[in-house]
Amino acid sequence: MANNIAKTNEFVDQVQPDFVKLMSDGLFNYGFNQPVDNPTTIYDGIVPIPDNHPWLTETAKLVTGQKKVIDNRLGFYNVFSPVTSLKWALSKEPDGKHNKKRPTSS
Repeated sequence: MANNIAKTNEFVDQVQPDFVKLMSDGLFNYGFNQPVDNPTTIYDGIVPIPDNHPWLTETAKLVTGQKKVIDNRLGFYNVFSPVTSLKWALSKEPDGKHNKKRPTSS
């Protein structure tokens, strides 16, 4: 996280952009694997994550740190490739389960 913030600061110092896209490198994907045996759909057993889940809190810390180093510049953050995340979520493993922690193939 510290390296990401430092590199954001270095980029802003060197390029002097008017705005900055904030990136949460290393926190792109939430590893929401199915918590039930023999799921019949990709949604079986999946529940909302709590507000204090590390995936959310670490993303918030990282983007907050980046916002500090871009000073008064406009910054924006977006969710990492929702279509790619959906593709991974819909992919089935050879055993028929939907493993959402990693892609099976591209």
